Order: sequence, then structure tokens, then C-alpha cells
Amino acid sequence: MLGGLLTLTIGVAFDAVVYSNMASWRQLVFVGLATLSCGILCGILNVYIPGLITPSIEQLLKTVLGPLTGGFSLRYMNIWLGGARIDPLVHRLTVTGSFWMFIFAGLLCIGLWYVEPQAARELVKLSALALWVSVFMIAFTLLRAAKLGDPLAKWMAWNCVFLCLMIPGLYARALDITDLGNGVWLGTAICTVLFLMISTVLVLMRERDNRRLAQLAKVSSNHDPATGLPTGSRLLSQVEHSFWRTGRNRGYCTVVCLYLHNLYALSDAVGHGVENQILSTMAARIRRSVGFRCVVGLYHPRCFVVVIASDKSGKGNAYLIDHLQEHALRSMSVLGRLDTRHEFAPNISIGTLTVEPDFAQAAQSIDTAEQLALQRKPPAILSELDLAH
Repeated sequence: MLGGLLTLTIGVAFDAVVYSNMASWRQLVFVGLATLSCGILCGILNVYIPGLITPSIEQLLKTVLGPLTGGFSLRYMNIWLGGARIDPLVHRLTVTGSFWMFIFAGLLCIGLWYVEPQAARELVKLSALALWVSVFMIAFTLLRAAKLGDPLAKWMAWNCVFLCLMIPGLYARALDITDLGNGVWLGTAICTVLFLMISTVLVLMRERDNRRLAQLAKVSSNHDPATGLPTGSRLLSQVEHSFWRTGRNRGYCTVVCLYLHNLYALSDAVGHGVENQILSTMAARIRRSVGFRCVVGLYHPRCFVVVIASDKSGKGNAYLIDHLQEHALRSMSVLGRLDTRHEFAPNISIGTLTVEPDFAQAAQSIDTAEQLALQRKPPAILSELDLAH
């Protein structure tokens, strides 16, 4: 059990160091506090490192960690569910409950100084009771959030079953009740690891969604919001860098433009916005076809740009371009009004331009490759565009 909890703590600590935001550090405090609580309650730390904690400090921690963990969990659950802006009732309940849990932990700490050592056992029972109260409050908030439509709250509510199963076993160890059998201890260890593992996964999923929403909320002219591909000056900068790197290796660059003629063909029938589904699918297909070494960007909504670097022989470029065209031309299914499915067959023409990177300019090369792609469009599309102009 301790090995599993330490593994989770190290993983969460790594996440906190990488992202270094308040949510990740809060998650580290939660998992670390839970790991410490479990290690203290079951007495496993003194087994591995005898004398690490004195008996008086161990008794203090057994007494106050229950309400402290419950109070922090209530406060953390309020943030995880969205706080006052999402549900004022849950916000008031969790904030008030968290406040009184911290007060109760302080009272237990004070009471420990005035009671006889034999009576300290009763304070541990009060600590367990306070933790149970916080568990019931957490379960209520999760069930309410699930009823109101939170997609992750119901899974966290089911996860509380493991929490309810692990608390009796941990506090039985804390109270030196050792005659319950190995099956109880095994079940307690499994439930403890499962509870913290599932909680960590659900918290990281919510944090990942929040990071993605925060990224999408930022207005950026350097990335297309639908595909995430570089565009504008960001695209030109990456193409110039690819030219420079390939020039140092004395190679060649092939600039490929994929022009999607019928991007807006379904807009009237299916609804505006369907082009974002098409663009994101096309971007994924292009990136999957050419790999991650090539520069992939969006010159404008109809025109994708791929820069393929190669040595002087240029072997493999023709195969890679054929492979790219084959994947890009495959039909796709898009979602329209009332969740109806529609088939979209991309009409694409490809223009390629091989340049010596030491003498090429990014914008001029892309423009030339785009013109080559337009010259290769089917006659039917050519006549429609000519009539439109």
C-alpha cells in the first residue's frame, strides 16, 4: 500500500513541477497529505524507519490528521466542482464544513495536552467520526453535482465507496485492533490505493480539460483554433527555421500545399461550423501521414502547408507525398444538426515545390506551391471559381 501511495505522490509531484500551477500543487498537497495520513494511521512508517516519529508526535498526528484531511478534501472538492460560480449551495456547504473541520482539528490538538494518555484513544475515535462526517458531506456534494450534469462527479462519487471501505481498516490499525484477520488488512490496502489512484486520475482529467479550455480561450493569431496548427507569422517562422536547418545539412526542402476546394460545400445543408470538424480531421490525417519531423501549418482555411526536409537524393519524398494524398482524399463523417451524420468527400489538389533552402524565402515558396495546386484543380472546380470571380 505504501509503495503504491508513494508512486502516486511522485507522479503528482512530477506533474506539479512540469506545469507549476496552483491546481497541480494543490493536488500534490492532497495526495501527500493522504499518503502521510495512511502511513501514520497504520503505523507502517515506524516499521520501515524505527524511531522516525516519537510516540507523542505519532499520537498527535493520529488525532488531528483525520479532520485535517477531511477539511482539506472538502475545500478541494469545492474547487474541483467549480466553486460558487457553479453551485452556491455546494460552495457554502463545503467551505463551512472545511472551516469547522480545521477548528475541530485545533480543538483535538489542544485537548490532547489536557487528557491522560489512556484517554487519547477516545480522541482518535472523535477524529475518525469527524472524518466520516466530511466523507458524507463530500458524497452529498458529488451526488448533487452528478445530478446537475457534471460528467466526472458520478465517477468520483462511486470512488467514495473505496474511501468508506478503507477508513475503518486504517483506524482499526490506529486503535491497535489487530485481531480482524489478514483479509481485512488486504482489503484496506487495496481500497486505499484504488481510492487515491482513481481520485488522482479524475483530478488530472479535470485539470487537463481546464488547461485545454484556457488555451482555447486565449486569442492567438499564431495558431488556428480548430486545428491547433501554426498560421500566419508563426508558420512562416517555422518554415524559415526548417529551411535553415536543412541548409546546414546541405539538403533540399519540398514545400507541399494541399488545397481543399470544397471546404464549405456542406455548410448550407449541415450548418455553419462543420468546416471546423473537417479542418481538424484533415490536420490529424496530414500530421499522421508525414510524421512529426515535417513542418505542418495552415496557410489559410483552404490551404494546408507541409515542408518536407530531405538529403540531396530526395529519396522517399514522392512516396511520402503519394501517401499524404491517399490519406487526405479519403471520405470522412461529420456531425450536423440534431446529431445527424453526413459524409464528406474531400476534393483536394496538391502543389509541390522543391527549393534550395539557402536561397529560398518562406512566403514566396508557399505562394508558388499554392499556385501550382490551383493549376491542378479539376476543370469543374476551375469553371465554378472562374464564374464566381
